[in-house]
Amino acid sequence: LLSEVRKLPFLLPPEDLWLGGVDAHVEEVKELLSKSCSTVTFIGIRGMKGIGKTTIAKAIYNDLFLDFEASSCLFDIGEKYQRHRELELQRQLTRDILKSDERIYSVEEGRSIIKHGMKAKKVLLVLDDVDDSCQVDALAGGSDWFGDGSVIFITTTDKNVLLECGLSEGQIYNATVYRLLVWGLNEVKEAIDTWNSVT
Repeated sequence: LLSEVRKLPFLLPPEDLWLGGVDAHVEEVKELLSKSCSTVTFIGIRGMKGIGKTTIAKAIYNDLFLDFEASSCLFDIGEKYQRHRELELQRQLTRDILKSDERIYSVEEGRSIIKHGMKAKKVLLVLDDVDDSCQVDALAGGSDWFGDGSVIFITTTDKNVLLECGLSEGQIYNATVYRLLVWGLNEVKEAIDTWNSVT
Protein backbone atom coordinates (compact mmCIF):
# COMPACT_ATOMS: atom_id res chain seq x y z
CA LEU A 1 0.00 0.00 0.00
CA LEU A 2 2.80 2.41 0.90
CA SER A 3 4.48 1.87 -2.46
CA GLU A 4 1.21 2.75 -4.21
CA VAL A 5 0.72 5.87 -2.11
CA ARG A 6 4.21 7.03 -3.04
CA LYS A 7 3.20 6.94 -6.70
CA LEU A 8 0.42 9.48 -6.15
CA PRO A 9 1.31 12.84 -7.73
CA PHE A 10 1.33 15.12 -4.67
CA LEU A 11 2.99 18.35 -5.78
CA LEU A 12 3.11 20.52 -2.68
CA PRO A 13 4.84 19.25 0.49
CA PRO A 14 2.36 19.18 3.40
CA GLU A 15 4.59 21.44 5.49
CA ASP A 16 4.17 24.22 2.90
CA LEU A 17 0.38 24.15 2.71
CA TRP A 18 -0.12 26.81 5.39
CA LEU A 19 1.90 29.47 3.56
CA GLY A 20 -0.15 32.53 2.73
CA GLY A 21 -3.37 30.89 3.90
CA VAL A 22 -3.40 28.41 1.04
CA ASP A 23 -6.32 26.41 2.45
CA ALA A 24 -8.52 29.50 2.43
CA HIS A 25 -7.64 30.23 -1.20
CA VAL A 26 -8.39 26.63 -2.15
CA GLU A 27 -11.84 26.92 -0.59
CA GLU A 28 -12.57 30.17 -2.44
CA VAL A 29 -11.53 28.67 -5.77
CA LYS A 30 -13.59 25.53 -5.06
CA GLU A 31 -16.56 27.79 -4.39
CA LEU A 32 -16.12 29.25 -7.89
CA LEU A 33 -15.94 25.71 -9.20
CA SER A 34 -19.15 24.70 -7.43
CA LYS A 35 -21.06 27.50 -9.17
CA SER A 36 -20.25 26.18 -12.63
CA CYS A 37 -23.14 24.75 -14.62
CA SER A 38 -20.86 23.43 -17.37
CA THR A 39 -19.96 19.79 -17.90
CA VAL A 40 -16.36 20.96 -18.45
CA THR A 41 -15.14 23.84 -16.31
CA PHE A 42 -12.33 26.33 -16.92
CA ILE A 43 -11.18 28.40 -13.92
CA GLY A 44 -8.60 31.18 -14.09
CA ILE A 45 -6.30 32.18 -11.22
CA ARG A 46 -5.00 35.65 -11.90
CA GLY A 47 -2.52 37.79 -9.95
CA MET A 48 0.76 39.65 -10.05
CA LYS A 49 4.03 37.75 -10.42
CA GLY A 50 5.17 36.12 -7.19
CA ILE A 51 1.77 36.42 -5.50
CA GLY A 52 1.41 32.65 -5.02
CA LYS A 53 -0.75 31.58 -7.97
CA THR A 54 1.30 28.44 -8.57
CA THR A 55 1.19 27.49 -4.90
CA ILE A 56 -2.59 27.89 -4.87
CA ALA A 57 -2.92 25.80 -8.05
CA LYS A 58 -0.71 23.03 -6.63
CA ALA A 59 -2.74 22.93 -3.42
CA ILE A 60 -6.00 22.71 -5.38
CA TYR A 61 -4.53 19.91 -7.48
CA ASN A 62 -3.51 17.99 -4.35
CA ASP A 63 -7.00 18.43 -2.96
CA LEU A 64 -8.88 17.27 -6.06
CA PHE A 65 -6.82 14.93 -8.23
CA LEU A 66 -8.08 11.67 -6.74
CA ASP A 67 -11.56 12.50 -8.07
CA PHE A 68 -10.38 12.34 -11.70
CA GLU A 69 -9.46 9.59 -14.15
CA ALA A 70 -6.31 11.41 -15.21
CA SER A 71 -4.46 14.57 -14.24
CA SER A 72 -1.54 16.76 -15.24
CA CYS A 73 0.20 19.97 -14.18
CA LEU A 74 2.24 21.93 -16.71
CA PHE A 75 4.41 24.64 -15.18
CA ASP A 76 6.17 27.74 -16.55
CA ILE A 77 4.28 27.51 -19.83
CA GLY A 78 5.00 31.07 -20.96
CA GLU A 79 8.73 30.68 -20.38
CA LYS A 80 8.83 27.34 -22.19
CA TYR A 81 7.03 28.84 -25.18
CA GLN A 82 9.66 31.59 -25.34
CA ARG A 83 12.26 28.83 -25.57
CA HIS A 84 10.26 27.06 -28.32
CA ARG A 85 9.51 24.07 -26.08
CA GLU A 86 5.81 23.86 -26.88
CA LEU A 87 6.10 20.32 -28.28
CA GLU A 88 7.73 19.26 -25.02
CA LEU A 89 4.66 20.52 -23.14
CA GLN A 90 2.33 18.61 -25.45
CA ARG A 91 4.40 15.44 -25.04
CA GLN A 92 4.29 15.79 -21.25
CA LEU A 93 0.52 16.16 -21.40
CA THR A 94 0.12 13.02 -23.53
CA ARG A 95 2.37 11.10 -21.13
CA ASP A 96 0.44 12.25 -18.06
CA ILE A 97 -3.09 11.90 -19.43
CA LEU A 98 -2.85 9.29 -22.17
CA LYS A 99 0.15 7.34 -20.80
CA SER A 100 1.63 7.56 -24.28
CA ASP A 101 5.13 8.35 -25.55
CA GLU A 102 3.89 9.02 -29.06
CA ARG A 103 6.15 11.35 -31.03
CA ILE A 104 4.74 14.78 -31.85
CA TYR A 105 6.20 16.72 -34.78
CA SER A 106 4.04 19.85 -34.84
CA VAL A 107 1.72 21.81 -32.56
CA GLU A 108 -1.25 21.01 -34.80
CA GLU A 109 -0.48 17.30 -34.67
CA GLY A 110 -0.18 17.56 -30.88
CA ARG A 111 -3.55 19.32 -30.66
CA SER A 112 -5.20 16.52 -32.60
CA ILE A 113 -3.63 13.75 -30.49
CA ILE A 114 -4.52 15.48 -27.21
CA LYS A 115 -8.08 16.31 -28.24
CA HIS A 116 -8.96 12.83 -29.44
CA GLY A 117 -7.25 11.16 -26.50
CA MET A 118 -8.79 13.25 -23.72
CA LYS A 119 -12.38 13.70 -24.85
CA ALA A 120 -13.53 10.46 -23.21
CA LYS A 121 -11.72 11.13 -19.92
CA LYS A 122 -12.58 13.09 -16.79
CA VAL A 123 -9.42 15.18 -16.52
CA LEU A 124 -7.91 17.57 -13.98
CA LEU A 125 -5.45 19.91 -15.70
CA VAL A 126 -3.36 22.81 -14.38
CA LEU A 127 -1.82 25.18 -16.93
CA ASP A 128 0.57 27.39 -14.98
CA ASP A 129 2.01 30.79 -15.89
CA VAL A 130 0.28 31.21 -19.24
CA ASP A 131 0.97 34.53 -21.00
CA ASP A 132 -0.83 34.04 -24.33
CA SER A 133 -4.15 32.43 -25.20
CA CYS A 134 -2.49 30.48 -28.02
CA GLN A 135 -0.72 28.41 -25.34
CA VAL A 136 -4.05 27.31 -23.89
CA ASP A 137 -5.32 26.63 -27.41
CA ALA A 138 -2.42 24.22 -28.01
CA LEU A 139 -2.96 22.30 -24.77
CA ALA A 140 -6.65 22.62 -23.89
CA GLY A 141 -8.36 24.02 -26.95
CA GLY A 142 -11.95 23.91 -25.76
CA SER A 143 -14.61 22.12 -23.74
CA ASP A 144 -15.06 19.56 -26.52
CA TRP A 145 -11.52 18.30 -25.86
CA PHE A 146 -12.51 16.83 -22.48
CA GLY A 147 -14.89 14.33 -20.94
CA ASP A 148 -17.73 15.38 -18.66
CA GLY A 149 -16.64 16.55 -15.21
CA SER A 150 -13.22 17.74 -16.36
CA VAL A 151 -11.69 20.82 -14.73
CA ILE A 152 -8.96 23.03 -16.18
CA PHE A 153 -7.16 25.64 -14.06
CA ILE A 154 -5.17 28.39 -15.78
CA THR A 155 -2.81 30.70 -13.85
CA THR A 156 -1.67 33.98 -15.37
CA THR A 157 -0.70 37.56 -14.59
CA ASP A 158 -2.84 38.84 -17.47
CA LYS A 159 -6.62 38.83 -17.11
CA ASN A 160 -7.00 39.47 -20.85
CA VAL A 161 -5.49 36.06 -21.57
CA LEU A 162 -8.32 34.44 -19.62
CA LEU A 163 -10.95 36.56 -21.35
CA GLU A 164 -9.48 35.65 -24.75
CA CYS A 165 -9.82 31.99 -23.74
CA GLY A 166 -13.54 32.56 -23.25
CA LEU A 167 -13.62 32.72 -19.45
CA SER A 168 -16.16 35.02 -17.82
CA GLU A 169 -15.57 37.21 -14.76
CA GLY A 170 -17.28 34.54 -12.67
CA GLN A 171 -14.65 32.00 -13.70
CA ILE A 172 -11.69 34.13 -12.58
CA TYR A 173 -10.18 34.09 -9.08
CA ASN A 174 -8.12 37.16 -8.27
CA ALA A 175 -5.22 36.35 -5.95
CA THR A 176 -4.37 39.68 -4.34
CA VAL A 177 -1.76 40.83 -1.85
CA TYR A 178 -4.56 41.80 0.53
CA ARG A 179 -6.03 38.29 0.47
CA LEU A 180 -2.63 36.70 1.04
CA LEU A 181 -1.80 39.00 3.95
CA VAL A 182 -5.18 38.63 5.65
CA TRP A 183 -5.29 34.86 5.39
CA GLY A 184 -1.62 34.51 6.34
CA LEU A 185 -2.02 36.71 9.44
CA ASN A 186 -5.18 34.88 10.46
CA GLU A 187 -3.43 31.53 10.31
CA VAL A 188 -0.44 32.83 12.29
CA LYS A 189 -2.86 34.12 14.93
CA GLU A 190 -4.65 30.75 15.05
CA ALA A 191 -1.32 28.95 15.44
CA ILE A 192 -0.34 31.25 18.33
CA ASP A 193 -3.73 30.80 20.00
CA THR A 194 -3.45 27.02 19.67
CA TRP A 195 0.07 27.05 21.12
CA ASN A 196 -1.04 29.20 24.04
CA SER A 197 -3.96 26.89 24.79
CA VAL A 198 -1.74 23.83 25.18
CA THR A 199 1.12 25.44 27.10
